[in-house]
Amino acid sequence: MIPIYSIENVTKSYQNGERVVLANRDISLAIEGGEFFGFLGPNGAGKTTLVRQMMSLLVPDKGRILFKGKDLRKYPAVVKRTVGYLPQEPFALQDLTVEQAIYFTGRLRRLPARKARRMSDELLAMWHLDPVRHTVIRYLSGGQRRLVGFVSALIGEPPVLVLDEPTNDLAPDVRQQVWAYLRQLRKQKGTTVILVTHNAMEAERVLDRVAIIVDGRVVAVDSIGMLKARVDSRVRIDLTFKSEPREYENPLMLFENTQWLNKKRAIVLVGRTNIKAEIASLLDRIGIENLEDFRIQTASLEDVYTQIVSNKMLER
Repeated sequence: MIPIYSIENVTKSYQNGERVVLANRDISLAIEGGEFFGFLGPNGAGKTTLVRQMMSLLVPDKGRILFKGKDLRKYPAVVKRTVGYLPQEPFALQDLTVEQAIYFTGRLRRLPARKARRMSDELLAMWHLDPVRHTVIRYLSGGQRRLVGFVSALIGEPPVLVLDEPTNDLAPDVRQQVWAYLRQLRKQKGTTVILVTHNAMEAERVLDRVAIIVDGRVVAVDSIGMLKARVDSRVRIDLTFKSEPREYENPLMLFENTQWLNKKRAIVLVGRTNIKAEIASLLDRIGIENLEDFRIQTASLEDVYTQIVSNKMLER
């Protein structure tokens, strides 16, 4: 099956005064249909530059980008018709009303006028934007502007969505609604979602695979689980005791890599190869009735991200 996007040895530079800066350096990866795929990296890493090339807004200096097998150098319009794009700053919409921004985005995607009007009305109602439908976007709050940009990307039900920091400035309940809606789109229509973010915690909750970009290079690309396994193949068992467990200190000390966080809370690291037996032995020694809380955790994507970015910064 042909990938939605195939990025092949893409390099992109820009002029900064007398200096040439490489924004992307020999990037290669593929994004499959129906994936929740993410570009994760610090500000200035080159994520937005790469996405702008994926949207045919910039042309690579070297390499090529294929969309469903078509080279975007030859067929730049193909993504404009089939990809819903939320840029980091949707400047083009600022002087339109909310209603106009959504409606005209639909018309640019070649929706008939009547259908674009119907769909924009449905989206305004669904996302509770009716009260501000006649407000010029530049006069909205930051969260409202972000939501209007997101909703504009949805009109016409494009099969691919490219979203650059889509939940910035959104309230927690709206953020949850955004991701619930996107998961529903994937389930019902097979929509591909490509996320650009520097928020590792959010990326871990919503993505299938992630490419970590540092200094213009893809330094890691894999599933969330495989990336987390790179940092630590062990599992963390977080124990919170009901009372200070002096009589239980010795049994815990029989386990390697035990760390007391305070008088009632300890972390025990155990290997994954024999994890069932390790946990059973631990609980048998302590007695689960003596615990107020008990959690099993793997390394987080934030742990992975921090370690990889720190290592790459040290290599400079």
